[in-house]
Amino acid sequence: ACIVMASVNTTHRHNDAAIEHIRHKIQNGKWIDLKKEHKFCVVISALIYYNNRNIKRLDLRYNHLTDANAIVLANALEQHDQHGLQQLFLYSNNIGDEGTIAIARMIKTNSLSLLRQLNLSNNKIRVVGAMALAELLQSNKSSLQHLNLSWNSIESDGAMVLGESLKNNKYLVRLDLSHNMIRDGVASLVPSSSCLSELYVTGNLIQDQGAIRFANALATNSKLQILHLGGNRIGKVGMIALARSFVYNTCLRKVYLGDNYGVSTSSSIACALANALKFNQTLETINISENEQDHRHHHSGVGIIAEALKMNCSLRGLTVSRHELAISGIQVSLEHDNRQRMM
Repeated sequence: ACIVMASVNTTHRHNDAAIEHIRHKIQNGKWIDLKKEHKFCVVISALIYYNNRNIKRLDLRYNHLTDANAIVLANALEQHDQHGLQQLFLYSNNIGDEGTIAIARMIKTNSLSLLRQLNLSNNKIRVVGAMALAELLQSNKSSLQHLNLSWNSIESDGAMVLGESLKNNKYLVRLDLSHNMIRDGVASLVPSSSCLSELYVTGNLIQDQGAIRFANALATNSKLQILHLGGNRIGKVGMIALARSFVYNTCLRKVYLGDNYGVSTSSSIACALANALKFNQTLETINISENEQDHRHHHSGVGIIAEALKMNCSLRGLTVSRHELAISGIQVSLEHDNRQRMM
C-alpha cells in the first residue's frame, strides 16, 4: 500500500526533479515527507502527470491550505481517477465552505470509491460546507465510514442537516462534531435508522433542553455504541434524562458525560443512573467525572450507584469523581461483583 504523507507549503512553481522523486517513491510504495520540498503543487503535479492510482493515504495537514488549494486538489483527484485512495487527511488548514463543496463534489462523482476516512478537522467550515457533506452522505455515492469535522463552525443548522442525511446513509459509522457550537442541534444526530456507531459531540454548548431531546432520540436508537457528550453545559435535568434513556437503549457500550454542569452524584441523578444499571446489560463504561459536585449528597449518591451494580453484569468501568472515597467504593463493589461472576 502506498502512503503519502505531505507536510508542504503552497507554491505555484513546478519542480520536475521533485515530481520525479515523488513518482519514484509512490511506485515503490514508500512514505513521502515533503518538508524539504515545501511545494504543495509538487504533490498535485505527481497526481496529474503520472496518474498514480495506487496511493492509499494522502496527508496534507498543517499546510495552510485555502479554498483555492482544496479546489485544485479536488479537481486533480477527480480528473485522474484516484480510485485506490482510502484516507484523506486535510485537518488544521484554512479550508472553508468553497473548498469543502469541491471536495464533497469530487467524492460524489465516485472518483474516490474506496475512500473510508475524511478528516477536515480544525478548518473554517460553516453550515454551507456542512450542507455539501450532508448531500454527499445522503446520496450514498461514497463508502465513507469515518468523518471528522471537529473544531469548525457548523453550528446547530449544520448539525441538523447532517443528522437528516444520516437517516438514509448506509456506510458512516464514526462522526466527530466536537467543538462546533451545535447546541440543541445535537438531537438530530441520532436518527433511529442511522448506522452510526460512534458519535463525538464534546464541547458544543449543549444545555438541558438539547440533552432532553437527545435522550429521547437515544432511547429508541439501536446502533450507537460509543457516545462522547463531555465538556458541555448539561445540568441536573439533562443528566437525569440521559440516565433514564439508558433503561431503554440496548446498544450503547461506552458513554462519556464528564465535565458538564450536572451534579454527578446528587441523589436524584444517582437514582436515575442506578435504575438504568438495573435494567441495562450492555453498558461497559460510564464516565460522569469532573462534573460539579453536591458534597452534601455525594456519599449517599455513590452508595446508591454501588448498590445497583450488584444487579448489573455488563459494566466494567464507572468513573464518578476524583473523590478518593467515592472511587475506592466503586472499585470495591466492582471487584466483589467480578469475583462472584467468576465462581
